[in-house]
Amino acid sequence: MVADYFARDEITLQNPIELGSMEAIKELVKLGVGVGVLAPWIAQKELAEGSLVALPLGPRRLRRVWGVAHLKGRRLALAEETFAGLCESVAETLHLTTTGVAA
Repeated sequence: MVADYFARDEITLQNPIELGSMEAIKELVKLGVGVGVLAPWIAQKELAEGSLVALPLGPRRLRRVWGVAHLKGRRLALAEETFAGLCESVAETLHLTTTGVAA
């Protein structure tokens, strides 16, 4: 997704790597190994304490789509409904657009 974002502006990343751990990305950036692309809420603590600095990625926002899926026609269990509701609540807190949860 990040490579595609830059490719749109004909920018090629040199030696990109992907890590599944946000903590690892933050620690490598702190060690000066490179830069990381993270959502601001992932690095909120480090930004507040000044151990990391946020820079704009470019003229456009990097957007991704998240979803909660379930088998069509299957009624959700209470725990599943609760989880979907929590996802919606957090999205609202982060001022994200939601399309609602269909049960």
